Amino acid sequence: MKKLRILIIILIILVIIAVVSFILTSPKIKKVNAPPSSKSGLNQNLANKPSSQRPKIPSRISPEQKEQGKIIQLATMFAPRFGSYSNQSDYENFKSLEKLMTPEMKEWTEKFIKEEKEKQKPGQVYWGVTSRVISARINSFDLKNGKAEVSVVTQRQEKTGNQEKLYYQTLLLKMVKQGEEWKVSFAQWQKK
Repeated sequence: MKKLRILIIILIILVIIAVVSFILTSPKIKKVNAPPSSKSGLNQNLANKPSSQRPKIPSRISPEQKEQGKIIQLATMFAPRFGSYSNQSDYENFKSLEKLMTPEMKEWTEKFIKEEKEKQKPGQVYWGVTSRVISARINSFDLKNGKAEVSVVTQRQEKTGNQEKLYYQTLLLKMVKQGEEWKVSFAQWQKK
């Protein structure tokens, strides 16, 4: 019993030594005093000046970068819906994109849908393709004239009956700015 007490005391002493050595060797956290004006978040000298005399803080994003972001967003939203359809979906994917198209592109889409429906035969085997965006790149951008061209690389999966085929294909999109919004004016799949 005496040996057990001695062993417990030695273990407690070792734990205390380990804790003390850890505390002494760990990096110190320095307390930094904040400047007195930090409570309001403003330098008091600047807060008392009229806005015309305050220094201008440059925006982190330029108007061109902001518009390019809108273009990429439109392209990555447009491409997978434009490239995903089947002979049984009644071309709803194209119809859902009409608000993102120019009137000329809508007209082209309506003509395309009509032609595709005429090709369909009753009882035809299921055929469909699903597309997802891999990347998008702006080929040209002219904010002054409101024009842009984007290449969207997609992965496409085509199903015909029980057969599947996976491939990559680029969609070329041309866009124009109408008012404050960018619209797709042209879309063309490039060769596989």
